[in-house]
Amino acid sequence: MRKTFIRLALAGILIIPMAAMAATFSAGDVYQLGSGNQVPGNAYLAAGSVAIDGQVMGDVTAAGGTLMVSGLVQSDALLAGGTINVLGSVQGDLRAAGGTILVAGSVGGDVALAGGHLSIANNARITGDVAVVGGRLNIEGPVMGNVLFSGGSVYINNAINGNVEINAQQIQLGPQAVISGNLSYHSANPAVIDPQARIVGQVNAQQPEQPTMMNLRMAKEILVAIFGALIFLKFLMQLAGSLFFVLVFRRMSKWLVGEALGDFWNMAGRGFIVLILVPAGAFLVAFTILGLPIGILAFLGYIAWIILAHLAAPLIVGTWLYRRIFKEPSAQIDWKSTTLGVLALSVAGWFPFIGWAFKCVFVLAALGAIAKAWHKHIWLLR
Repeated sequence: MRKTFIRLALAGILIIPMAAMAATFSAGDVYQLGSGNQVPGNAYLAAGSVAIDGQVMGDVTAAGGTLMVSGLVQSDALLAGGTINVLGSVQGDLRAAGGTILVAGSVGGDVALAGGHLSIANNARITGDVAVVGGRLNIEGPVMGNVLFSGGSVYINNAINGNVEINAQQIQLGPQAVISGNLSYHSANPAVIDPQARIVGQVNAQQPEQPTMMNLRMAKEILVAIFGALIFLKFLMQLAGSLFFVLVFRRMSKWLVGEALGDFWNMAGRGFIVLILVPAGAFLVAFTILGLPIGILAFLGYIAWIILAHLAAPLIVGTWLYRRIFKEPSAQIDWKSTTLGVLALSVAGWFPFIGWAFKCVFVLAALGAIAKAWHKHIWLLR
């Protein structure tokens, strides 16, 4: 029964990487999907500049300095960056967090935004609801659902088919504003409503008060978007680093994995000793006049070892899982096993104590193997 449970748990973890292997991952300075090109599944992107001019047939999760979506996203889009421009079509929901966000295309679902300056242009079309937390919001395109806003100021100058709920300092309705539902707002200042603007429902104006359920609902949407983008970015950075380590240091990767799995608990114990004694020794050496340069070098070397251990740990986990699940004693260290290891460690991080201990012991094993490699190939040959 115990072995069956372990196999089922490992198989459950494997389901995630199987889906991820069909997706597109990219990390670097620039990512561009040209017009006429297509991503058949989901796209997970992290770059200084991201431009999507082609078609993504699944979800888009992207983080970067500048994001431009002028093509087609067939499902949802989760975006985080400094400047975000959505000029194309998102057929699902759009969730974005950034400094400046412009939506000038069509969104088939709901829109949740957080940022400084947020705009829905007159050529945009939002089929669902709009929930926004930010400094300033301009709505000059039609919204088929409700509008929820909390922030500094808001300007509405197009048709809103649902209700509008606002908590802001400045509220203005332009001449083309048409609100088919009710307008409810909390503000210290009265709303400035153009004589040509139309409000079909009732107008309910109140003084600012404590956060309402509307605010809490908007905050939840925005926090989910930001938190999801940060988790993805962390995962992608770990995956990119580990894949780089495998590709550039293939022989070293194979040796470290072999040593760690060959004598796992001995390597983990060695790693624990290194984790404690190296910084303590470097600190003591640095207190002597002649030992200061040596102490600094020891600290730098220690930091490098910790970074390498975090890059190597997914390789060890991924190879171990492959051997457990597929019964392949000579499983190769490649992008599949690396992706599996990164995902397994990411999932483990969601579980307090047990998951953290799982991650810690594999990082210690990697650290112990790195220390052994240094001792064998450098110290003994000095």
